[in-house]
Amino acid sequence: MPGILGIISKRSKEVNNNELELMRGFLHMEAFYHSGKLAFADCGVYVGWTCHKGAFSDCGPINNEKKDITLIYSGENFNDPEDMDEIKKRNHSYDKKNASYIVHMYEEWGEDFLLMLNGNFHGLLIDRRNGKVILFNDRYGLHRLYYYEGKGAFYFSTEAKAILGVLPSDAKQINIHSLAEFFSYGCVLDNRSLFQDIFLLPGGSAWIFEEDGRIDKKTYFHPSNLETQPLLENEFHYERLVYTLQKLLKRYFRAEDRIGIPLSKDLGIRVILANALYGPEKVPCYTLSGHFVNTEDLKIARQIAEVTGQALHMIAPDDNFVTEYPRLMQDVLFISDGAVDISGAAELYFHERAREIAPIQVTGTYGGVVLRKDRLIHSSSLDEHLFNREFLNVVKEVAGRFKELSSDSLTFSLSKAIPWSCSGKLSIGQSQMAVRTPLLDNDLVGLMYRALDEVREDEGTCVRLIRDGNPLLAEKTDSKVRGVLGSLLGFLRKRDHENYPAYPGQWFCNELSGWVREVLLDKRSLERPHINKSFLEQCVETHIRGESDYTNEIASALTAELVNRFFVDSP
Repeated sequence: MPGILGIISKRSKEVNNNELELMRGFLHMEAFYHSGKLAFADCGVYVGWTCHKGAFSDCGPINNEKKDITLIYSGENFNDPEDMDEIKKRNHSYDKKNASYIVHMYEEWGEDFLLMLNGNFHGLLIDRRNGKVILFNDRYGLHRLYYYEGKGAFYFSTEAKAILGVLPSDAKQINIHSLAEFFSYGCVLDNRSLFQDIFLLPGGSAWIFEEDGRIDKKTYFHPSNLETQPLLENEFHYERLVYTLQKLLKRYFRAEDRIGIPLSKDLGIRVILANALYGPEKVPCYTLSGHFVNTEDLKIARQIAEVTGQALHMIAPDDNFVTEYPRLMQDVLFISDGAVDISGAAELYFHERAREIAPIQVTGTYGGVVLRKDRLIHSSSLDEHLFNREFLNVVKEVAGRFKELSSDSLTFSLSKAIPWSCSGKLSIGQSQMAVRTPLLDNDLVGLMYRALDEVREDEGTCVRLIRDGNPLLAEKTDSKVRGVLGSLLGFLRKRDHENYPAYPGQWFCNELSGWVREVLLDKRSLERPHINKSFLEQCVETHIRGESDYTNEIASALTAELVNRFFVDSP
């Protein structure tokens, strides 16, 4: 997926260059990516990058006029035009259509420039003028960046597999505690990864690498700092909310290329559609159609497109989708480094097709966290007999954190729940297109910290924003329907086509039964240290015979097994 990778080390130039090239070879690449690499041997910095062709960050490396400051940047930034005018006034030249102005923000405001950035991003800044290197990411760590602190070298990459690819065999191990969390909550906690000693850069990081080899692990943003703002009375807060929302949406609908809108399961997209001020051209919306799709859901999507005056494109999974499912499952694990289980295959398929409609996506994701009190981390309900006794003890220990993880506070959601549970899912979309998340905008988040507690208590604020922004949109769609269309996987559980295998659980019994047996009943799979061999065999065979429903257990076991095969056994 688009992002940066590299090595910071004082070892020989030849060693670092060779390892950088190896790392680049393990990245997920698409035909519509650009890539590059750069070495600063005097600083001990070796960096590479990938990006979508023509994207905001497709202008690297970015240098200042004197070429003593270089920036490698990945992601986007949503400042107002007047912010860029301030840079122009200070006699800097740049292209306002891309990220070339950001290096000048650092020149003028130093490390404080990070607080001015607005979006999902990460980057590396090499300041030869002051002899330091800064590795940074966005406020919440959504544009993920993995790191590994080795002996004599610091490795970082947007994809963990690139780091695994240069580690010795004995260092490539699954972290058993992380695996237990993944089985329990669908994500890994505490900025760890599934892999031993490979971690996620915490949100709001600005890690400074000094010339003497020290690393100053600074944090430039703490969501808790916003808690000290004075609260606003409800009506006044709502007026500010409408004004802020309409202003910020202008930033997210600026683009040289086509922007598309998925009709998703959250009210957030209707909040956006009701309050965005479009240009003269229509913004294409897209949704699912065909015999997988519930016709009532599709009817609502058509109503939304009609009311808002937007073009609606149909993405229709056909019979080939079932046969492609193993490929999609493996691709989603490869792209997300195992951070998303195989159910994400449906989402990858959706984004692959949506990219043909528009290479930029504006989504209402995270609106439920910011505008309401949606909880992102949930416990799973896997049969505990799937695990052997020793690993089950770890699973039970991990499960003891559920009360802490079910917090709906805005600070917990932003600083922990979102990066832990959502960065992997976001990577699936980012692999195919630029994904914009306006409901996570700096201004909106800051304002929601000033709301009285009851404002986020239920869906009332979202419903009011839809009704006041576009009364017809509120009238034509049931505001209480949390899913306009729902996820693709949700659709696959429904039928309106006679005797069609409607979702993976049934495919595991039929079309994919041979593949499931081949993977899970293989000697390697049955001997994994976390698996109860006899129960896994029972799961597979009784499910395929239609005697029991072990869809979740089979999906989880497949995920863990493929992660081991792709990243540990032979990356």
